[in-house]
Amino acid sequence: MNVITNNQETRCKKCSRSNFKYLKLAIGHCLLLFVWLLYLGNWSIASAVSGNNLVDLANVFDGHKVTFEGEVIGDVMIRRSHAWVNVNDGERAIGIWLTAAQAESIKYSGSYDRTGDRVRVTGTFHRACREHGGDLDIHADKLEIVVPGGQRAHPVDRNKLALSFGLLGLTLGLHLYVVWRKRLKAKKTLSS
Repeated sequence: MNVITNNQETRCKKCSRSNFKYLKLAIGHCLLLFVWLLYLGNWSIASAVSGNNLVDLANVFDGHKVTFEGEVIGDVMIRRSHAWVNVNDGERAIGIWLTAAQAESIKYSGSYDRTGDRVRVTGTFHRACREHGGDLDIHADKLEIVVPGGQRAHPVDRNKLALSFGLLGLTLGLHLYVVWRKRLKAKKTLSS
């Protein structure tokens, strides 16, 4: 015999309502945690920090993981199992300490004739690295080639070329005129 009194029925409804409240609260907390983890995940993959920010806020970034992106410039300097690379983001160049294996993936370094590989470096930023004599640097954990470099063309502007030949002709003409006038004057003085 299943007899439910009015009092018991009211308690069951209250129980189911409070359980539903707790269920909604638990789902809300789970969603909040999920969104927070998404945000945290995106923050840790954060967009690259500029060279100026690294230098100006060096005490804030010191010892933290950073992502820095820019063009490899100068020489790749191999030092036993590691290498030094300078990366310029257009504002500043930062020294990157990475493994020789990571450095081998760099094909072009920027110079007059070449555009260097554009790389994204993720690693630990050091305001005054104890290992490297107090230099500001990044010890790379990950190096990624974003845009490969290549040969840089230096096309000649035809207008500038024509102007330079015109000025050369004018200069030679003036020089010959001055030489001719001097010889003519010298002949007149000898004949007199």
